[in-house]
Order: sequence, then structure tokens, then C-alpha cells
Amino acid sequence: KYGNLDDIYEDINDELQEKIDKLVLDSSEFYKKFIKKHKNNQKLIQFAENLFWSLDIYLEKLNLS
Repeated sequence: KYGNLDDIYEDINDELQEKIDKLVLDSSEFYKKFIKKHKNNQKLIQFAENLFWSLDIYLEKLNLS
């Protein structure tokens, strides 16, 4: 009724990968702007680095990075 299961699974994976790609690109742009804006505040920069490190680890655990 819904087609081949492999095709559906592939579509879901493609959609998820597009969302992840967008998340990574948006995060990267945000991080660059954040660093420029707060370059003199080491505590904020360290916080941002930790946050993005956590995101990277999360994506790696999902095997999506």
C-alpha cells in the first residue's frame, strides 16, 4: 500500500540528514558571529565551545555526523 519499505526508510534518512546538515550549518554561522561579537569575553567563548562540543558528541552518538 505504501510502497517499498526500503524506499520509505531512505526518504526518512534523506529528510533527517537534510535537517542535520541545516543544523550544523546554522550552528556554524551562529558560532562565528558569536565569537566575533564576544571575542573579549573568554567565559562566553568557553561556554559556546562546550555547547558545540556537546552537539558534536550528540550527533556522533547518533552516527549522523
